[in-house]
Amino acid sequence: LLRHQSPNGGWGYYAFEESAWRPEWATSFQTAAALLAILEAREAGLAVDGARIAAGLRAVKRCRLPTGAYTYSVMAIPNPGDLEGIDQVKGSLGRIQVCNLALLAGGEEVPLEEPRRGISLFFEHHRFLDVARRKPIPHEAYYRNAGYFYFFGHFYAAGVIERLPAEERDPLWSRLQREILKTQEPDGSMWDHWMSDYSRPWGTAYGVLALARSIAPRG
Repeated sequence: LLRHQSPNGGWGYYAFEESAWRPEWATSFQTAAALLAILEAREAGLAVDGARIAAGLRAVKRCRLPTGAYTYSVMAIPNPGDLEGIDQVKGSLGRIQVCNLALLAGGEEVPLEEPRRGISLFFEHHRFLDVARRKPIPHEAYYRNAGYFYFFGHFYAAGVIERLPAEERDPLWSRLQREILKTQEPDGSMWDHWMSDYSRPWGTAYGVLALARSIAPRG
């Protein structure tokens, strides 16, 4: 992961031709997911340069908008874009949770109201994730949501709920369980996007991991 960290501090899933192997472009959600993995590695005893973590956290913070949304890409100047775009709250539902969680895990001073607001927005506008689930073309749904945002968002939503005060968790766990279990197929699998034969394993794994957190929460 550290070898592929962008000069802007984040991580992306493309390295463009002019960038050779090292990406210059980064996304908020991939940066947040990478940071969580690196923070877990450090917690397990591996040596990690703190400056690299700090750079990643700065990249995530740069994506945060006053609305509670996070921009898709790490930009020098974050911009919410057009009113029906992916950087509006309704297009950011799957990113908000992992970004808030990374900032919390990284020790940033994030008011509890921010992750609480993020979870509230997640359930309030959940229909936009529902509409996108299983659509075969990425970003074809409203606010450019893609099907594969679904279980990614729910897995990290579970991580955020774990960090809220105990008295707030139970109703949120119930809502999260309902949104996951309603997708389960007769064979037990869960999936969110027509891409290849690994869509079912990843969806099922994310779904099961989120459910496991909901029945055995920390604290």
